[in-house]
Amino acid sequence: MVAPVVEAVSSNFGEAVSTYTVTKPTGTVDLDFLLAIKWLSDDTPNLAGPTGFTQIGSDFVNTTIGMICQVWQKFASSDPASYTVGCGTNDSCSCTILRISGHDPTTPLDVTLTTGFSTTGTLSHLAPSVSPAGTDSLLVCSVCRTAVTDATASYTWPGGMTEQSDITPPSFDFITTSVATEILTASGPTGTRTATHTDSRGYMGISLAIKSGVPTPPEEGPRNSNAMYRMGR
Repeated sequence: MVAPVVEAVSSNFGEAVSTYTVTKPTGTVDLDFLLAIKWLSDDTPNLAGPTGFTQIGSDFVNTTIGMICQVWQKFASSDPASYTVGCGTNDSCSCTILRISGHDPTTPLDVTLTTGFSTTGTLSHLAPSVSPAGTDSLLVCSVCRTAVTDATASYTWPGGMTEQSDITPPSFDFITTSVATEILTASGPTGTRTATHTDSRGYMGISLAIKSGVPTPPEEGPRNSNAMYRMGR
């Protein structure tokens, strides 16, 4: 099978608003798989996901202010130019939408949302290990630091991963969030992925995997020179 591929990414943030919008990823066509990763800095915000998406998982860490992660999915179908996402009047929020092709069209998730966290300050923020069944699934990881103001914060992912977004809402800057992906080459436990934060904070990390749905094209065999000769005569 051919591994799923991130074709385009769209992201945005909201601060002290009930809703904000995220534009549709460039080039989205019907039946593309859209995966939305949403982070919020409170325990009682507006939990509405991107318009038209279905939530596939969520988790919450109760720190000074709180962190919530929600993951949403949909198959594109005459999608609007942008999606409305819920936030909160005292919150920092972010949402990253990945446009993915090459996925299984029936059951795109190889591994659903898996989460982990630490309330102890550290530079190493871990996205948990998952165990996909497929040998060429797409690993999707995301991390978020605890809700402490830090306007210059950012993340660095390890080699072999592609960072898809890195967001610090600039006014409240209660959170910094990042999303990265990696094409896997084997089934079984992936091990954790470490995103290095610019300063020592508590964090929450998530992982999931997207299943491949595109068969590997067969290799073209050697041509029969005698048959070609006969055809040319």
